[in-house]
Parts: sequence; C-alpha cells; structure tokens
Amino acid sequence: MRRAGTFPHTLLCGLLALNAGCKSPPVTPEPNATALRVLVMDPLADQIACDCVAGYAHRDYDRFGTSLSAALSRPVTVHYADDLRAGLDDIPAGHWLVIGKDSVVRHDAKALDMTVSPLARLKGLDGTTDLHGLFIAMTDSPVKRLEDIRDQRLRFGPPGSIEKDGLARDALTGAGIPIPAPLPRSADCTAAALAVVDGEADIAVVSSYALPLVEGCGAIQPGRLKVIGQTAPAPFITVFTPDAPGPAERQAILAALLMLNKDQGLLKAMESKGGFVPVERLPAVPAPGWTDWRGPGRKAFSPAVPRSLARAPRLLWHHPTSGTALAGVCADATRVIVADKSADETCDIFRCLRADTGEEIWQLSYTAAGEMDYTNTPRATPVLHDGLVILLGAFGDLHAVSAEDGRVVWKRDLRGDFGAELPIWGFTSTPLVAGDRLIVNPGAPLASLVALDVRTGNILWQTPGPGPAYASFLLGFFGGQHQIVGYDADSLGGWDPATGQRLWRLPSAWKGDFQVPTPVVVENGIVLTSQGDGTVLHRFDSEGRIQVGREAIFANLAPDTATPVLANGTLFGCCESLYGLDVSAGLKPLVKLDDPVFDDFCSMIAGPGRLLILSASGELLLLPTDSQSGGPKLERVQLFDTEQDIWSHPALVGPFLYVRAPDGVYCFMVGQHA
Repeated sequence: MRRAGTFPHTLLCGLLALNAGCKSPPVTPEPNATALRVLVMDPLADQIACDCVAGYAHRDYDRFGTSLSAALSRPVTVHYADDLRAGLDDIPAGHWLVIGKDSVVRHDAKALDMTVSPLARLKGLDGTTDLHGLFIAMTDSPVKRLEDIRDQRLRFGPPGSIEKDGLARDALTGAGIPIPAPLPRSADCTAAALAVVDGEADIAVVSSYALPLVEGCGAIQPGRLKVIGQTAPAPFITVFTPDAPGPAERQAILAALLMLNKDQGLLKAMESKGGFVPVERLPAVPAPGWTDWRGPGRKAFSPAVPRSLARAPRLLWHHPTSGTALAGVCADATRVIVADKSADETCDIFRCLRADTGEEIWQLSYTAAGEMDYTNTPRATPVLHDGLVILLGAFGDLHAVSAEDGRVVWKRDLRGDFGAELPIWGFTSTPLVAGDRLIVNPGAPLASLVALDVRTGNILWQTPGPGPAYASFLLGFFGGQHQIVGYDADSLGGWDPATGQRLWRLPSAWKGDFQVPTPVVVENGIVLTSQGDGTVLHRFDSEGRIQVGREAIFANLAPDTATPVLANGTLFGCCESLYGLDVSAGLKPLVKLDDPVFDDFCSMIAGPGRLLILSASGELLLLPTDSQSGGPKLERVQLFDTEQDIWSHPALVGPFLYVRAPDGVYCFMVGQHA
C-alpha cells in the first residue's frame, strides 16, 4: 500500500473542484452537518495501488471526496485501508460509506458480523462494472484452454476474492477439471503470477484488473504469461452503506454520486467511463448453472440457496409434459433441459425450454420401448457441457446434441455397442465429463467403464469388470491421486481417467446393496451411504487408495436412493428422520428431526449456512446449518395445491428453482436471496 490515512475536505477545496469541471453550481456545506466518512478499499486507488503503470490505478479519491462534499453540502472525510476491520478502526463514530471490491467488502463484513448494503457501482475505463478471474500460464505452456488442464498445479486466490475462488472453481468444474483439496492459494495476484513464473505452479488465477499491474511493475517481464481462460463476471467496485442511514439519506448520497457523473474532469481522475450506476439499474450477474447431476461438481451446493422462504412462493411458469420422469433437471441462465416420456411409454423425449418463459426451444425424441420397474422413463440427468447436451435414456441410448438447436452431434447404444445387459432398473448413472472424455458405465464384461471423446463419441478406452451399479461417478483428487471414483455391481473403485486402469477396489460390505446414492467427498475421505450398510466414512492413503478399514459408521442413516449433502462440515441425510452428522467427529449425530416429510425420498441442496430440502410430496423446507443454538428451526411451504410424487432432483439457478413434477416442469421464486 503506497499511502494511507485521511484527507479532510474543506469548503474552499469543494468550491475549487466544482468550479474546475462540474457544471452544477457550487454549494456550501451546512455548518452543523454530520460528517460523512468514506472508507476506500479500491485496489485501483492512487493511495493503495502501486505507482507503476501510467494512467492506470491512480484513482484520485481525494478529489472525489472534495466533489462529494460539495454535492452533498456536508463535510466528507476520506480514509484508506486494505481491509474493512482496519479501516473502521481508524474511523471515528459517524455515518460512513465503503467503496471497494464487492466480494472483499462483503467477505470482511460477514467476518465482522456486519450488514452492508450496495448502493452503486463504479464503471471502469471499459465502461463496465464487472471484473473476471483470469487463468494464466507461461506463454510456452502446452495448455491452451481450461479443458487442456490435466495434472497441472493450480493456484487460487484468497476466499474473499470471488473471481479467484468461487467463480474460478465453477469455471474449472464446468470444464470438467477436478478441484484440488485443500485449495492451494496465493495472497495476491502478484504472488500468484510469480508462482507460475518461478515454477511453483503451472496455472494461477489473477483478477482481470490486476494483470496490467502484474506485468507493469517490473516483477514479471511482459509477454511471459498468457491467459487460457476466464471466469464468469463478478461485480467490481461497489459503494456500500451500513444499516444506519435511512432511505432519505441513502437517496441523497445516491443522487450526489450521480451528480458527480457530470464532472468529466473528475471521471478522468477516477479512471471511469460513465461514473456511478445505481445497483438496481444494473443487469444481474449470471448465476452459476445447474448443468450436471446435483449441480457443479456433483456436490448439491449452491450459493443461491435463499436466506428465508417466501410465504407464498411465486410460480413464474409451468410447462406440461406427456409423462413422468425420474431424471434430474439441468439448467443454466438461458435454458432448462428435462426428460420426458411419450404418453404410450414407447419414446424417450428430452425437452429444452427457455429459462425465462418455459417456452420449448427444441426436443429430441426416439423409440425406447420396454418394461421396467418404476416406469421406463430416463433416469440420468442431462449434462450441459461446452455447447453440447449429453442425454442418456434408461435403455442405454446415449446422445450428444447441440445445446442451441437439439441437433444430434453423435450417438451411442450402450447395449448394442458394448454388449451390455440391461440392468433391472435401467441405466441410471449420469455420464461424467472428465476434460475431453465422457465416462459411461455400460457394465459389459469388456467394457465395465468406457471413456468416449466428448466431441465425437469415439472410444478412447474401455476397461473390463463387473456389471453396472446405479450411482453416478465422481472425478477429483483423492489422496492426492486424480481419479474417477464410483461403484460397479459389487464394489467401489477408483480408475485412472487417462487410461481407465483400475487403481483400487473396495468390496461391498453387504451383498444385497444396489448402490444408488452418490458417494460424498469429504476432506481426505469419502462418505458412502446405502440401505444395507448405513453411512460409512473411509479415508485415503498417500497413494490415493482407499483404506479398507472404516473410520466411522452411523447405521441409522441408511437411505435406499437419496444422496446426502455436506453443509458446513455436517453431513445431512434423510432416512425416516433427517440426520446431521459431524464428519470431523466420526459421524457424530448433531441433528435429528422427526417429521413425516422425511419418511420418504428428499432432494437436498446445501448453501451458505442453510439447507434447502424438496420432499417427494412437493413441500419445500429450509434449515439453518451454521448454528444449532436452541435447536434448528425449519421453515416450510407447500409448492403445490395437491400432493405430488417427485423423484427428480430440482435445479437451482440464482433465485429460480426448477422442479420436475409428474405433470410438468415448474419454475418458482421461493425466497429472499440477499
């Protein structure tokens, strides 16, 4: 940090600044007006950023404070700090604003148990209010895009920088790249870039605004680094107010900020094209999609889980279907993809709907007749990946179609192509994207697992083994080993995603188990749940092999089909009761809720400090998970007028919950999100 402290703005300075460039007439601060204290945490502020790049990162907040004082007709004092705690410690009592990087201010405020409200955002030199995380590598690296990442060493940013943490993980997950655990981090962008240049990491994530500074300060020679990908956008510089100012004061401050947009000299000093924009006028940042089984990373976690449920959830649209479905919903910001069945149960139908209206964009239909328990509808969730939608029917019909128009790019028949037998309950495992490979499990003697080229459907490898189980597979680093983990008919196993080689085998403890719930990843371990064996915790050794001995077991949580979720270190699962088990304490039960709604199947989505639960009957519940003081209290609402029979996992994209009921697809807004 180059310089810190405070800068008092007098009436004389205000008059000089306004006369210099602002078309509005100068005003005199009222003698007894309460001082407005502005805490600047903008990393591009002249008083905070390094003094290296001409015309960039020299935002003059001293001049801004002078102009704001005159526009408000009240004293303004500007303070500078790198974090909220240090900044507020230096500010005497009084009304204040914070201007800084959106995710950092929110992160710091949460740590201080404070509530801050966004008021406006500052446009940058490009005229936008957003930033991105940039994935960088050495210029001579063979990695050209995110999908090329294999065993490279990654370096993320601190948790408070969403573009270098959460959005970076979302981008990698969307590209089929496993997320290392624990996350290797660098304290700032310069340290991350130096880690790549010095050979300590292969890929690092830096903020888009910081790249000119990283190369402009002399620490790294320009041209040595290249960008191989970027994250979704995130808000950059935001003006926040605390809870204290009332609506009138907030409106007065906002009006003053907008008045400053007329001063072209000030905008130049603030390195802004367009100035301040009210938050309510800004388009929403696209929410992470729900494009796989149980969402990103197959973790059933979403930051969009609402803080509270609306008394009457708002139904935005309903699209009728011709049959029921078991397959989960796949959705992103623009489309919703669901499985359907013809009324006579002879054809599979996959429908792509507009996310905003429910209007059908395209459909894929093909013959898929035959008898099967629990209907013959598709079971596997559609997977949206890099412009393709991967669709698997219960009889083994596998299609890759264009997400744009439903055009078939390639197709496979798991039974005919690999000599597989039809499982009793059909093919249910959602295909797994692993970089440029698509992993499926025909369960044939010579093709227990198969890797297909995700763009062409060509066979890359196939490995012999037992028949298929019903659970979906995972991709990640287990015990430091990059591997596919999942079930075949008689064991849990790990496979090398590059070659298909079987790395280890853990026989099923109870021979009657049919393995439907997906394993749940925990730190250096995995939790398995089944009807016959309950809930079991296993760890991995240093070579990535599962340890046969059980670290812990909780027999009462023994679901036959519903997969548990991990929330705040607690494993939540449903089996006659809702249980919350402390993984770090050996599956010690922390929560037990008895309610008829938990007797049957439930889908669960974890969020920050809360758990969203959709029951088979169509009831929606919200449970706090970050504090159990006084006992957890459920919020609950009915989504439907009549009892349903819902076995399809819903999709949550931003504030929108997409539910596949027996008679169609429903889009709800169900709660308060911020």
